[in-house]
Amino acid sequence: MPTKNQIELEKVELEKSKQKYQLASVALGTFLVSVFGAWLTFSENTRKNSQDFDTQHRDYVSKFLDVAISDDIHVRIRFARYLSSVTLDDKQRELWKNYSVYLEGLRDRSGTINEEIKSATQNSDAEEVERLKREKESLERQLEQLSDPSSSQTKTSKQCVQEYESLPARWLCIAAAELGQQELPGMGSSNERILGYARFLGLEYQDDDIPWSGLFVAWVVAQSSSAIPLPDNVLVNRNWLDFGIEATDPGPGDILVFWRGSRDGRKGHVGFYHSEDEKHYYVLGGNQANAVNVRGLPKDRLLGARTSR
Repeated sequence: MPTKNQIELEKVELEKSKQKYQLASVALGTFLVSVFGAWLTFSENTRKNSQDFDTQHRDYVSKFLDVAISDDIHVRIRFARYLSSVTLDDKQRELWKNYSVYLEGLRDRSGTINEEIKSATQNSDAEEVERLKREKESLERQLEQLSDPSSSQTKTSKQCVQEYESLPARWLCIAAAELGQQELPGMGSSNERILGYARFLGLEYQDDDIPWSGLFVAWVVAQSSSAIPLPDNVLVNRNWLDFGIEATDPGPGDILVFWRGSRDGRKGHVGFYHSEDEKHYYVLGGNQANAVNVRGLPKDRLLGARTSR
């Protein structure tokens, strides 16, 4: 039987072991927290570096497309096909694939439309000839500005900025260069240029069946200057009533906001002032009969006019 002194010694040894265990637990916990914190920091830095690399890579490719291969559509198609097969990021690879399809469609249609115009002329179909000529003009404008509108300021936008000091004049100039852009018919089919408006603004927008008049205005404004604050949710057309300052006497290039359905409702339309007559404002805008064009809207539907100086 252990003596009283032996029991006391065992208690002391047990207490020492307990303290050592607690100290080791604290040390281990501190070490694990430090390791976890270091891992979080490393992970966050890696994510940021990856994002920075993606942005730099996209800017580099955009500049290469704009400068190195100019507007040669055949070279662009080969380059887009190549990137659609080697780009590691799934989303970026899909964008390049869609851009390649868009360019191929543009090339193929440009190669057949002259024959269709010739045939319609021989058949004395004046209405069809006129329609095909409008389509040809749209194709030619797209061929002139092949740069992806999602990646950088387009060549036309740069020219408009250099030519005009007034922001509304720049907007009208940039918007006019997009005349003829229209939605593609059919489920799941979208005009890549319209989707490019959204990508340039960093918006999640997957289908041009979603109303895009506010999107078009936002893209034009952002193309004119990166320093102009846009309203919240540019796709909500009535939100443009909060943009810039009021234009008490609207003129060319100013932004006009109209009601649709009901003045007190939520629906609206937005576009750029082009001209006017006694009863109508003529608006250069997007998603007007599913296209970028100039259309007249009754003056009594105007909710407000906005501008920026």
